[in-house]
Amino acid sequence: MVNKVYCDTAEQVPCPFKEYTDWGRTFANIKAKFPSINAVRLYSTMDSVGDDTRLHLNESLKAIEGHGMKIVAGLWSGSTANSARFVAELGALQIAVDANGCENIAALIANLDSIVIVNIFPYWEQVKKLEDAYTLFREHAGQVLDTAKIHGKDVWLGETGWPSSDVDATARNPNNLGNPENAKQYFEKIGCQVLRGSGSGFYYVDWDQDAPASGKPQFGLLHTAGDALNNIDTTCAGFSAEPDVPSGIPKFAGGP
Repeated sequence: MVNKVYCDTAEQVPCPFKEYTDWGRTFANIKAKFPSINAVRLYSTMDSVGDDTRLHLNESLKAIEGHGMKIVAGLWSGSTANSARFVAELGALQIAVDANGCENIAALIANLDSIVIVNIFPYWEQVKKLEDAYTLFREHAGQVLDTAKIHGKDVWLGETGWPSSDVDATARNPNNLGNPENAKQYFEKIGCQVLRGSGSGFYYVDWDQDAPASGKPQFGLLHTAGDALNNIDTTCAGFSAEPDVPSGIPKFAGGP
């Protein structure tokens, strides 16, 4: 499960800073609703707006213990590996490791040469019906897996997801497919295959920090209180790992 730890707004308004207890509630909600998840992915180790710096990895590592999950920690590198942002990310990583150790860090994501990470969002490709999204997912995943195999690399699914609403969808998906029923079906067919069938994929996203009125598509699976949206079967109880599952997607290798 991807946990988005920054606010993406034009005004760069700071998000509420998640303290240890906030992360604890988040992890408890995720594990309760998605029992098969063994890792969450953070985009960055830290974030800052003005003089306000938030050490996301440090706070989340304090809280992850006992929840049956580990953290795949991203380092936001900026334009080059020597950018000031990347240096700050490394500093936040050091603080987190010094304070909490490495036991609950499953992997670091920065400039990697051992694996390929692919994000697949058929929604952005203006598909005309949901079934077309499954076809595109299979095609994109298969292309990346075949190419990576030639070069001896594992593939992780970095992100996939489907919005339950998109109030300004004209430029993104003019067919108006961002709705609760499609979000439910996409998760139960694609999401469950990723979360229970491969073990090396991440679903976007746990909950939305931007309200629907912001005009941004709502990919979140949970309310902020932890309840599942849209009657989604978050346990994937009906999932089958047989080859003829409705999504039919390839399995991703490796993983945390």
